[in-house]
Amino acid sequence: GLTPAHAEAVQLVHYQPGQEYRPHFDWLSPTDARFAERTRDTGNRLLSFFIFLSGCDAGGCTAFPRLKQRFPPEAGSGLVWYNLDRDGAPDERTLHA
Repeated sequence: GLTPAHAEAVQLVHYQPGQEYRPHFDWLSPTDARFAERTRDTGNRLLSFFIFLSGCDAGGCTAFPRLKQRFPPEAGSGLVWYNLDRDGAPDERTLHA
């Protein structure tokens, strides 16, 4: 089973108007030269979980282009997804921005 020791540190992100993340994956690529080092203690990123502490006046959606899904930030809401498939392989559908 998984324990809190498998978790990474919490990250807090606050966007200023006009800021954005470019499309990316949250899982660590097995082809990365530092993959073994970066996953030794916690494994690959099984899932991602966003909690929206505030909304925004315009934009701000988390978009998954390969799934054709967009999720607007609403204060008090959350968004969770698995980054790996059932076999533990990176799920390419989780590309998001």
